[in-house]
Amino acid sequence: MKIHLLELVDTLSSLKHTDKKILKELKDFITTNPFYTKKESPEVHVCMFFMPIVQKDRMVYVGHHIKADDWIPPGGHVELGETAIETIKREMLEELGYGLTNEK
Repeated sequence: MKIHLLELVDTLSSLKHTDKKILKELKDFITTNPFYTKKESPEVHVCMFFMPIVQKDRMVYVGHHIKADDWIPPGGHVELGETAIETIKREMLEELGYGLTNEK
């Protein structure tokens, strides 16, 4: 899991419009913490969020997060043994009722 998360951070770091300070903090968290799931570390853990886009309609999906009392993209906690894409696939089905059909 650690290697997978670090590879994702490196990929994001190469993008033009990313906050390098936030990505450094995330990389530091990943390298210094042995646990990433809510089950292993209830106080500090990794979540994956994603932005489903319907390009032809120029729409995005967001949901109301009850605890945060805010509208946010779908996503959730990483489960033990899951990769980022597995978490996103599971959360997409759980929160939106749709299976992921295009992993771009």
